[in-house]
Amino acid sequence: MRTLYQVAIAAGYWLPWVVLALLAAGIALARNRSRTLLLTGIGLFVSFLSLSAGFGIGRLFFIGTVSPSIMPSGTAQVLFAQVTEMMQSVLAALMVLSAFIVVGAWITGRSRPATALRTSGNAVFAKARESADRSGLNTRGFGAALDRWRPAIIVIVIALAVTILLLTRPVSIGSVVWTVVAVLVALLLLEVLRRPAGTASAAEQAVSDPADADATLAATAAEVAQEEDAVR
Repeated sequence: MRTLYQVAIAAGYWLPWVVLALLAAGIALARNRSRTLLLTGIGLFVSFLSLSAGFGIGRLFFIGTVSPSIMPSGTAQVLFAQVTEMMQSVLAALMVLSAFIVVGAWITGRSRPATALRTSGNAVFAKARESADRSGLNTRGFGAALDRWRPAIIVIVIALAVTILLLTRPVSIGSVVWTVVAVLVALLLLEVLRRPAGTASAAEQAVSDPADADATLAATAAEVAQEEDAVR
């Protein structure tokens, strides 16, 4: 039993990294990455949900086996809860993480509602950048560099978040939620601070004709959404 326990500990440390590498490879090789990511999130959620249901079945089997011949039913329930409490907590956190993955994959997908949502979001960010430029908060070269390296920055932020979660022992719902919040804050700052090509001319036009500037910014947001869809 001690030998099996040591093997389980070693496998438990390396298996998440192996699984993550296989999932990343599968998504990278897929033709439709957003759809593959969506299906991956759904598959993970169903797997963790099934395992959680397995704990419920195991609880009934354990209590029925040891009580009342070995120990009272109440004692068996408390013992099973104490032994599996951390594992069930980790499962709950992983289900929450899978749900976030599903939502994120849907937002980046090609469906009409997701595309409309991204277009609206791009328009809102374009207005925010235009307002900041009017207030003298133009990030200029730094913003242009952020826009140029935007895909790489997004990948780095998400990779750091995944690494942090994998190194957190044990994973909890709180750590998952706060990590997702940190990622969202970083991505929001990226969208507000970056300056796509043509933003400067739009800001200059806004000084002379705000109505035309609004139309230009909306068109820019639509072009960004189309480019993102083309990349996907």
